[in-house]
Amino acid sequence: MDKTDISLLLQVPDDITFVKRAYQEFLSRPIAFQDLTEHLKLLKIGMSRKAMLYCIVRSPEFDNRFAVPELKSLHLAYFLYLLQKPVLSILKSNKKAVGNSPYCSKAASSQKTAFSTYHNPNLEYEVLSRCQISVLSSALASYIDSKDVCYSGSIAKTILNENGNLSARELIPDELWNAYSFKAGTCILTDPASIYYLLTGEGLSALADHLNDYCIFTMPATPFPSDSVSIIWGKEWETLDDDTPYKWFVSEGSLIPLVLYNNSNTIQKITLKFSLTSLENCSEIIASFNGMNYKRYSFQSNISLEVEETFYLHPFYNQITFSYIGAGVSSDEMVPLSIKFAISPPVFRKKTENLPKWQPIYSINSTLPAAEDYRFILPDFMIRYLLHKNSFFEVAALHISDDYQCQKLPVTRFDYSSRQENKKGYYTFIENSVPALQNGIILYIAKRKAEAANTYSDKEVL
Repeated sequence: MDKTDISLLLQVPDDITFVKRAYQEFLSRPIAFQDLTEHLKLLKIGMSRKAMLYCIVRSPEFDNRFAVPELKSLHLAYFLYLLQKPVLSILKSNKKAVGNSPYCSKAASSQKTAFSTYHNPNLEYEVLSRCQISVLSSALASYIDSKDVCYSGSIAKTILNENGNLSARELIPDELWNAYSFKAGTCILTDPASIYYLLTGEGLSALADHLNDYCIFTMPATPFPSDSVSIIWGKEWETLDDDTPYKWFVSEGSLIPLVLYNNSNTIQKITLKFSLTSLENCSEIIASFNGMNYKRYSFQSNISLEVEETFYLHPFYNQITFSYIGAGVSSDEMVPLSIKFAISPPVFRKKTENLPKWQPIYSINSTLPAAEDYRFILPDFMIRYLLHKNSFFEVAALHISDDYQCQKLPVTRFDYSSRQENKKGYYTFIENSVPALQNGIILYIAKRKAEAANTYSDKEVL
C-alpha cells in the first residue's frame, strides 16, 4: 500500500466505511461486528483514524505482510492519542442506561380472558408438526367411541373424519361463553388459541358441565426448567457472528419482540443486564414491556448502551418490544438489507433471592412461527391444576415426538380429601417421575368422572 492509498482511505466520509475498508485493505478480510463496534467506540472518544491504522498495522494478524511508508506518521498519531487518553476518558459520553425504570411498576391487573379471535392458519400445523400425526390419530382412536363428540381445530376435524366419526360438532366461541345447547361425550381440541383461552377463561367449567367422558387436547412440550425465567429468540433474530454472543436484526421493518417466559405461577421480580448497539448516529430504540411502560434509548454519541432494568414478570408469557428509529447501516455494500440494532444475550438475577452474582438466563430459539405464539403455551403443572380445579377427576398425558415415539407421562387425580393449595394445585401424582421433554407435543386426556370401583363418589368429584 502506498501513500496515495492511505490518503484515500483517510478521506472516506463515514467511520463505518473507513473501518471496514481498513480491515479489507490491511488484513484482507471483513471485520466482525463486535470488532466494528469496538473500533467505532474508540473513534467516538477521540482516537484519530491514523492512530487506529497504526494499531491495525502493528497487530499480530498483519505481521508485516507488506511495507507501509506512512508508518512513522501513524505512530506519531497513536502516541498523541495516548497522551490525550486520560482526558478523553473523563469526557467520553458512553453513559449507562440505569435509574428509575418505568418497568418497575407493580404488576398490571389481570385482564378478563375471552375466547380468542386470534387466528393464524399456520400455527396449528406448526405446533402439530412436532409430532407424527399418524401416532396422534392412533392415540385418539380409543377415546372417540362416543357418538357425541365436539371439536375445535382443523387437525381434530381431520382425525375425526379419518376415524369415521361423522357426528362430531364444531365447538364455536358462542358455545364456550353462552349456555351449552348440547351434551357431549368427548371434546377434542388441536387449535392452540382455542385451547389456551378455554383453559384460562371461564369456559372450562362450563364445558366440563356438558361433557360425560373426556376433554382431549394437545400442547407443545417445552424445555423450560421448572421455576425458571427463560428468554425466547424469535425467528426475527439472527446470530450475527458465530463466535460472538450478539444477536442482530436485519429486516425492512423496525419492530421486534423478545419473549421472557416465567415458568412459575407467581410474579417474579428480576433485573436484566444487557447491551444495545446501534451503528447509525442519532438513532433511537424505544422499548416497551408487555405493551406498556415505554422507555427511550438514544444513540446520539454512543455506539452501545449498557442497560440494567428491573421487571415484574407475570406467570408464563411476557414480552419486551424494541422499536428502532433510524435507517440502519448496510452490512455489506453489495447487500441492500441493513443492520438495525444488536443486543447481547441478557443475564439476570432475581431480587427475591438476593443472588450475589449475575446469572445467565436460559435461552432457546423459537420453533413456532413467531415468538409471540408462546403466549398460548402453558406448563404442565398449570394445565393439570386448571383441569382438576374445573371438575376433571383424572388427567393422563402422552408425549408424542416427531420420530414416532410415544411415551406415557405421570397420571394425576383430584384429591378431594386433602384439598390444600400447593405448587401442584389440588391434585396428587400417581407417578412421581417427570421425564425431561425437549421436543414434540403432549396429548392431555382429562377424564370427567372416577371409575365405579374408585372410593371417590361422583358427588365428591363433580
